[in-house]
Amino acid sequence: MSRPTDRLLRRRKEAGLTLEQMQQKTNIQAGYLAALEQGEFSALPGKFYTRAFIKAYCGHLGVDAAPILRQFDETMSTGERLSVPVPTEPSKEFATEPVSRLSRKERYSRQKKKRKTRRRGGFPPIRLWQSFLSWASSLPKKTVLIVSLSLVFFASAGVVGFLFFSSDKEGGKPSGTDESSGVQGDSPLPTGNEDKAVVELVKPSETYKYGDLFEVSKAKEVSVTLEAREKTWFRYRAGGPTKKVTKQAKLSAGRSETFRDPSWVSLMVGNPDRVTLRVNGHIIDTSSETAAHSYQLKRKP
Repeated sequence: MSRPTDRLLRRRKEAGLTLEQMQQKTNIQAGYLAALEQGEFSALPGKFYTRAFIKAYCGHLGVDAAPILRQFDETMSTGERLSVPVPTEPSKEFATEPVSRLSRKERYSRQKKKRKTRRRGGFPPIRLWQSFLSWASSLPKKTVLIVSLSLVFFASAGVVGFLFFSSDKEGGKPSGTDESSGVQGDSPLPTGNEDKAVVELVKPSETYKYGDLFEVSKAKEVSVTLEAREKTWFRYRAGGPTKKVTKQAKLSAGRSETFRDPSWVSLMVGNPDRVTLRVNGHIIDTSSETAAHSYQLKRKP
């Protein structure tokens, strides 16, 4: 029995295009395109992305997306899995070299373990102070007094030395400063929030249907800069992934775009491996993503 998704494979074959060529045109992984052609929706990454992939693929092939969207909705409502299997190994047509990187799920798991370790052990300065007190309590009172006076002396000498050298350099021009603008080298002017902000992955796309969810704390707003090393595209939604599209455009190599929002920046990038993504001054690793991927940057109150 013919299905609406069969039109995708038929139209691609008629156009003489391979899955790898369609991947270049649509920025969607060839494995996902193959799953769409076979009607195997269970192999696709969630309802939100599946509907977007269907519309994009149909648009490039000139196929009416409505029947395929209805087929997808019916399949999801019944909870049935189609009998046509999707190969678990990539075909030779679009095979790529394996990349020895940690997956987002593995990075998320490691970060979670580190947070638990910090909670159990406390902050390093506190542990250091506790160790010092424990060591000092085992010494004679006279020795403790001598050690304390020595620490006070060296601390005072350090403060005096710092003030002396600071006053000596005051009024001088720092090295690497542009006389006309006062900006060091090509570095951007700091806003004051970048160094203080903390950016942390709290939910990878494997467990969150809208993509990788990052929390930005100790910041007044979410500030995201997208720098393109090669040609790519983006889709930006201010306020979250369910809001209307604020801006969608192509980004040429060497160009950049900045997005700011008080609470949430939702950003889909066409080719994450071709860009540098900065969130409040912190670089997010996007090198393992070769197809369209979404990043949710949410400010933590």
